[in-house]
Parts: sequence; structure tokens; C-alpha cells
Amino acid sequence: MPPQIGGLFAFQSAVSVAGAAPSAWLADKAVAVLLLWSIGGTLLGSAPTAHASNIVGMQNRAQALALMRTAGDVGLLSGASVVGAAATLIGSEAAMQTTASFLLCSAASYVLLRR
Repeated sequence: MPPQIGGLFAFQSAVSVAGAAPSAWLADKAVAVLLLWSIGGTLLGSAPTAHASNIVGMQNRAQALALMRTAGDVGLLSGASVVGAAATLIGSEAAMQTTASFLLCSAASYVLLRR
């Protein structure tokens, strides 16, 4: 078993070495998009957790955060399947636009309905 593991790590290293230059070139071309994506991901990832921590009492905080995490996991699993099916049925561009509109509606409802 150890020789196979060593071979696997050697293959991963070779892929990293071979893919470093093309990945750097792509990152340079898409730096603005990647920056916007990372800022959005940071804001959308941390805001609900901070909000839930603020509105729930100390004794129920762990349960509330666990429930929020579970709901997020279910959403990621089911969302990928639904978007994949929608892309098959109506096309990938329409599926991505629909996903973006759901994300926008979710963010808007969070802002409008917060306590």
C-alpha cells in the first residue's frame, strides 16, 4: 500500500507543476472576477453566521448554528441537482441566471426581514 500512496503523491506533484503556469495565466486574466467572487463569498458566508449568533441566546447558539449548517448542506446538495436538471432542460445560461436571481432574492429578503 505505501508505494501506491507515494505514487499518488508523486502524480499530484506532477499535476501541480504542470498546471502552475496555465493556472497563473488564467488567474491573471480573471483577477477582477476572482476578486469580486471572493469578496461576495466572504460576505455571504459570514453574515448569516454572525447574524444567527447575535439573535440567538448563548444556551441555544450551538444548536442554531448546527441547524443553519445542516440547512446549508441540504441546500448545496439539492441545489446542485436542481440546477443540473434545469441546465439540461432549459440550457446552462438560463439555469445560471435563475440561480443568480434566487441568490439576489435571498440576500434582499435577508436585508428587508432582519430584526
